[in-house]
Amino acid sequence: MIEEQEDYQETRVRTKTAKGRGFQIQLMKDQSTSAQRAWRKQLNKVEILLINANDAAPLLSERNLLETKMEILVLADERLDEALKRTTKQSA
Repeated sequence: MIEEQEDYQETRVRTKTAKGRGFQIQLMKDQSTSAQRAWRKQLNKVEILLINANDAAPLLSERNLLETKMEILVLADERLDEALKRTTKQSA
């Protein structure tokens, strides 16, 4: 009986409504904003270390974190940009 159900079930292609696409885009905007805040916060830490530069080790560590935050920000912005392009293509 379970085998019959597995054969019978077909997956349908799910299409998002305009409201669903808007919700997804808002989530991506929020992620991008959050990534931007995290990057800026890390940049502030690096700037403080540059001003009080006594040792290079903490600066290198914070710089690596800054690069990671920047990569996350770039990825979030790229995802948002792609979603916005898809939305404009679908509405055209």
